[in-house]
Amino acid sequence: MTFFPDITDEQIIEGLRNHDEQITRDYFYGYCRIAYHHFDKVYNLSSREGLDFYSLAHEYYLSLVLKNWEPLLSRKPGVKLSTWMVGGFRFVMLDKIKSLQSNMIYESLDERLRTRSTREELSFVDETVNYSSTIDELCRELDIRAIDRQILIALLQDGYKSKEIAGTLGITPSAVSQRYHKILNERIIPYFKQGEARRRPPYSINRRLSIDVSTDNYMEEPFAPTIMSEKAPASKSAMPQEETYMPDFSPNRRIAYMPAMRRTSSDIYVFESNLLGIPISNTAKEAIEHHGADPHTTSGLSGNSFAIPTMQGGIETIEPYVEDFTRFAYDNDNIFFEVPPIGTASGFDTYELAPLFEEASRLRNVHLSF
Repeated sequence: MTFFPDITDEQIIEGLRNHDEQITRDYFYGYCRIAYHHFDKVYNLSSREGLDFYSLAHEYYLSLVLKNWEPLLSRKPGVKLSTWMVGGFRFVMLDKIKSLQSNMIYESLDERLRTRSTREELSFVDETVNYSSTIDELCRELDIRAIDRQILIALLQDGYKSKEIAGTLGITPSAVSQRYHKILNERIIPYFKQGEARRRPPYSINRRLSIDVSTDNYMEEPFAPTIMSEKAPASKSAMPQEETYMPDFSPNRRIAYMPAMRRTSSDIYVFESNLLGIPISNTAKEAIEHHGADPHTTSGLSGNSFAIPTMQGGIETIEPYVEDFTRFAYDNDNIFFEVPPIGTASGFDTYELAPLFEEASRLRNVHLSF
């Protein structure tokens, strides 16, 4: 975070309105960090679900964008912009606390699962379905990621609470909730509504969890969190011997392949978006102007571009969307993907999000420019 002593408040506001990424990161998110640090001591924000820094700062930023920055333009004469923004951050924070406490806007994941059975979540499924076995079968059928599989089984079968899962996996409860609803709405519900499986090519990048379909035991790699089962790990000999295509992610292959890859008009440009579908980042403007992206794109493929939302919370809330991109790039290895710096318009430094793209960087058809 860098403050420039010779820049005026009016210049800062103008930079924010023009979506200048450096001014946004240094001043908007810089002032918000000062506010968060202060209010965290009073309200213990960092330990409460939905009140992490990025969730509040992103909500404040998007609210100002929707109002065309009018709250900053109409500040009282003589009041410093930093002081005014700290006050604005406080109002956003208090509104968020109130909504969480009253439960008028958001229903917590744990409460929802307590009051609604799995049968209600999948109310359109045949009445004879065994829901516990269905969850296991779906995880295998849809090739659901290890971490999402762990969350589904822990919530729906084993009865763990989102906070317990979050603590074990090293993510926030809100990330657990987001992952649960994302996999439910985007994978499981469409699967049942279409009445048949959509088998996808095997996705074996950095697989953390394997399943022994004969015993329903879980064999975990040393670095995978253990939260679901107290059964003994399955032995390697018990694992089904399937012939699975394993891509070669060795550096030598990447170095040999990338220079020979021809760029075409069908290349995909990856850009930074948000779930409100408001084009804010420089990469979003590039995608709209030169790569056929719809201006209201929130996530996924649009024209010759692919959107990754970054303004819905902390880094852990971005990870599922990066994983979706990685899977898409892997499934379409005949297409070249150009990935510019992601997250710079959302207050993140490039190095903070770079680890999320580690698996994508191993793909021969993905080029990261950071």
